Amino acid sequence: MRDEPGDGQGFARRRPGLTLTLQVLAPSLVLGVCAVGLLVWPRALVFIAAETVAAAMLIRLWAMTVGGSLSQSLYQPLSGIQLSYRVDHLGLFFALTGIATGLVLALPWLVHPLARTGRRGAWVLAAQLGMVSTVLAGSLETLAAAWAMAVAGLILLALLQRRVAPPIAMDGPTSRYVAIQASAAALLLAGAVAAETSAGTGAFDSIPVSAFDVRTVLLLGAAPIAALMTVQLLCRALHRPLLASLAGATVVVPMSVYVLVRIYDLGGGRLPDSRLNAALVALGGVTALGFAVASLWAVDLGAAVARLAQASAGITLVALGAGTGLALAVGILAPISLGLGFAALLTMRQRGLRRRGPGCRSHHPRGPGATGDAGGRL
Repeated sequence: MRDEPGDGQGFARRRPGLTLTLQVLAPSLVLGVCAVGLLVWPRALVFIAAETVAAAMLIRLWAMTVGGSLSQSLYQPLSGIQLSYRVDHLGLFFALTGIATGLVLALPWLVHPLARTGRRGAWVLAAQLGMVSTVLAGSLETLAAAWAMAVAGLILLALLQRRVAPPIAMDGPTSRYVAIQASAAALLLAGAVAAETSAGTGAFDSIPVSAFDVRTVLLLGAAPIAALMTVQLLCRALHRPLLASLAGATVVVPMSVYVLVRIYDLGGGRLPDSRLNAALVALGGVTALGFAVASLWAVDLGAAVARLAQASAGITLVALGAGTGLALAVGILAPISLGLGFAALLTMRQRGLRRRGPGCRSHHPRGPGATGDAGGRL
């Protein structure tokens, strides 16, 4: 997976008016601008346009990196700490998976592109901005900073997605999710600092395999593992199946799986201790089995989405914990399968609403695992 960085000069000669850095940052800039646009003009068309343009730009970057990865330093805030990007097919695959899944989930809005969607989509786009920045990061420090951006977007989505007084909703699932993700992001930063301190650099192209000892891997892996293990908690905090699908399938799962696969890559294709593999397999297996069985007693679509998403995340951990080439390939494909599963569930929901008529509402009891009505709004 590790390739030597390209110089990008051929592309610069073909398009002298655009620098490589701007083209790499363009998908994130589009998502950020459209997030602001959704706050001002909350229409479905803005969200669809953001996903479409960002996907097209990522496909262009894929074509640019056919001959090898591209990397460049962006900013050096302190001596030895660099913010940089690294564009390769591994990161682009996860970025495209997340953005394309968001576009698939938003396809029903094409029927009414000017319908009001609410401003919640802005926080989804903000989280996707962090996700894209994470998978295109070129150093551990950049990865930790981008991860924090994505987590901030998800936290804002969970806090501000309901019209309540006060406007910030801190119920049980939300408060637990905020506490866990903030702590995990801090551990990821600590892992980046630990690796940079022992190796003298955090750049993916130059950091040695010896920098990834058990302590460093535990710190770096805490954030993605915590994110995958709290998918169901995020779904409960969001209360809406569509929001839960977008947050889980377009941000949490692709970003988390990418970081774990990148740890394997930087660590020479393996974890430093086989007991870490066994722990991942055991944790993922228990999670997958428990929530798959619990989904049989889901009271509505929201609860089904939350529990099936958590079961899928558990299976992903099993695959990544196994550590073989085939198992890693299964883990890499997990975001695609999860996104398609979410799309199928939401399609069934929409068909059910049409058959029952617009005036019908569900009379299922509201349990603690329910996440509310999908509807056509974010």
